[in-house]
Amino acid sequence: MRQFVSLRFWCALLALAALAGLFWYTTIGGDDALLPDEVANGPEQHVIDLIAPVYAVQGSPGVAISDGVLDGELRIVIDGSRTMVIAAGTPGRLDCPDLAELAQCVVAADLLGEAVVWFDVFASTTRRSVALPPITKLLSENRVVLENGWVVRRAALVERECAQDTGSLGEFAERFGEGSTTTFNLERQVITRVTCA
Repeated sequence: MRQFVSLRFWCALLALAALAGLFWYTTIGGDDALLPDEVANGPEQHVIDLIAPVYAVQGSPGVAISDGVLDGELRIVIDGSRTMVIAAGTPGRLDCPDLAELAQCVVAADLLGEAVVWFDVFASTTRRSVALPPITKLLSENRVVLENGWVVRRAALVERECAQDTGSLGEFAERFGEGSTTTFNLERQVITRVTCA
């Protein structure tokens, strides 16, 4: 009986009730609860763990994207010691027109261990850096959200190139983000520079 009336017991019950109320508010009630249409309007977010130049692409004959999903296995040779294997059925995009040519593409991947859970292969011939869409939001742990929904790591200090000075990366994104260019350093695997439109 003593355990039933302890302060710790009642705090645990109160915490459970608060969690249940929060769950109800965000899923069923509340004017600010997100509706499915509101969620669908924004770009789908992907945590990008790797962006790397593609040396060569090897795939099953006629491999392509059907309804946003890879319909065959794709092997992406990144360098002499690394090959990324993307299994059939993996969601992603193939936006590199010269896929069969050597060193004409870059791959961005959302990984779970070594498994690819989402990918984008796009055109770029640069070896040291790649241009990405503007930053729309700063997150904790030196991560940012890009206009296309990618969540990408950034350097602790990001160079800001603009005619007007800004006090921080957040101020740059707010004032000059639209139309700006984000430079991702392929060797360091972080965003290192943003440039005004």
